[in-house]
Amino acid sequence: MKRIFYLLTFLNLLSGAVLASETIRGRVVDARHEPLDAVAVILHTSDSLFVDAVVTDMDGVFVFSVPPAGRYRLFFQHLLYEHLEIEVSEEEIGDVQLTEKTML
Repeated sequence: MKRIFYLLTFLNLLSGAVLASETIRGRVVDARHEPLDAVAVILHTSDSLFVDAVVTDMDGVFVFSVPPAGRYRLFFQHLLYEHLEIEVSEEEIGDVQLTEKTML
């Protein structure tokens, strides 16, 4: 009976480790360091496989839950700002600054 208990406990811990994920988070700002909401942030693996997409909140914050370890690419898109692509491997990105599009 003890063996079954230990086996089930081990399997439970193992499944939690396999399903564990980390987060990639950051904040999108403009040239004045004001937060930008409604920015589409698209997450790809380093070999261009789509993982997830989110939209920044009112504070310009975005958060992704991703599998641990690895390199990812983030694409930032907004109608009034230039598109931006960055490569990341850290959990905390910090502030990402977008540049306004020039209107002709």
